[in-house]
Amino acid sequence: MTEYASADKLLADLGESAHIECGRETSIKLARAVRRRFATRRCAFALEADAGCPRDTVTSHLRFFSQLAGGAVHHEDAVAHFGLRGIARAKLRDLPASQAALVRLARASLFQPEVCLIERPLSDLDAEGRASALAWMSEAEERGCRFVTTLQPLREALLMPGIALWCEDGRFIEVAHDEDDSTAPPDGAFDEVRVCKIPAKADAATLLFDPREIDFIESANKQNHVSVRGSLYPTPLTMDELDDELSRFGFFRCHRSYIVNAQRVAKVERYTRNSFNLTLNDANRTSLPLSKGRAQELHERLGLTREARAAHATSEAREAHTARTAQDGRADSAACGGAEGTAAAQAAPEGASAPTSRPDRTRAASPTGEEDPKARTARDDRSREARGDRGGRAGEARPTRRAARTEGGPR
Repeated sequence: MTEYASADKLLADLGESAHIECGRETSIKLARAVRRRFATRRCAFALEADAGCPRDTVTSHLRFFSQLAGGAVHHEDAVAHFGLRGIARAKLRDLPASQAALVRLARASLFQPEVCLIERPLSDLDAEGRASALAWMSEAEERGCRFVTTLQPLREALLMPGIALWCEDGRFIEVAHDEDDSTAPPDGAFDEVRVCKIPAKADAATLLFDPREIDFIESANKQNHVSVRGSLYPTPLTMDELDDELSRFGFFRCHRSYIVNAQRVAKVERYTRNSFNLTLNDANRTSLPLSKGRAQELHERLGLTREARAAHATSEAREAHTARTAQDGRADSAACGGAEGTAAAQAAPEGASAPTSRPDRTRAASPTGEEDPKARTARDDRSREARGDRGGRAGEARPTRRAARTEGGPR
């Protein structure tokens, strides 16, 4: 476990981003140390107290800082990346805490900093805002930027790229990196259930919690805490003891510093390539880090891998059923067409050809290829009869019209 005696010592060895659980006073000291240590480098600060001019709109605020930074990043690009188009014309004084936090991050991104200090980078953001913030931080770190974040709880510090630390008596203590060194429990242990109580302290009393009441367990500042209905209670058990005891009740070691009740997991998110997040359905909608090396195991335990395979198999079966239905439909149509043609051929008079799609233009042919004389005679008789009928009807109509004109008198 690495310790740094002061802020200057920490910044002197800043090989990667540092995310620190600390108080307001320590955050102010760190901001001063960053200014002093990196005076010759391009720095950016996103402080809670620096809210900008209340009368400015989001667009005018970011446009001003884009010009101040030299215009390397256009303010519209920052607006688009952090999802601020819907509030671009809103006054800064009218923004809620979550949107004001995004505006501070967007302002810092305009400077393309080499070192960036941010207070509470994720605390006020919703899931979409966190995704935007973590994506920007990951991209900036790949370009060489180093972040120093403060005032956030340790579980949020573990979500961001870099190292997580907590401050104790002016010293900065690094949280041990979580390697994929856990061993899988024996088959069936995850589903096995037996009587168990987890002891915790509340003033002078000792509380005994049923595992089903526990949302998660957190290890911070050399003390383990049990979270029950939104409150944290210290427990004397070690993380390894708790992991061994609770794994049979559906708990999962999602990180070296966290054990989560898998029944409380409402959402599994992947913010960046190496950043996973669990959102719980507890009283506080808590977000916990998920180690990259443990993500696959959690997916298997939650059945997400099986669900994906089942969904794929269902999709293939549906496509095959659709193809078979279409093929059967074409076969039925062909069979019906053939049956109708056969019936028409059988119903036709002897010596005449089967009906075709255009009978009025088709003449019956003799075996030699010429029109049959009988068929031609019959056709001519029908034509004469039709002309005679039309002529008779026309003759009958003429007297009637003349009679009508006579009765009506001269026009």
